[in-house]
Amino acid sequence: MAIAAKMGNGIDTSDRLQKSYMPVNIATVREADEARRLGRNKLASGHNEFKKLKLSAGKS
Repeated sequence: MAIAAKMGNGIDTSDRLQKSYMPVNIATVREADEARRLGRNKLASGHNEFKKLKLSAGKS
């Protein structure tokens, strides 16, 4: 996060700084929650377009 890097990561440990520089936007929080819900439902239904890749150990 750019703000954390600029402030020496102090924003990550300070509730006061987070409230000042990263106020909660309820609409954005709700959109993120909905996107996560839809994603979980897709994964649970098995109809997701992304398949897990099986990586095998290569022979050296």
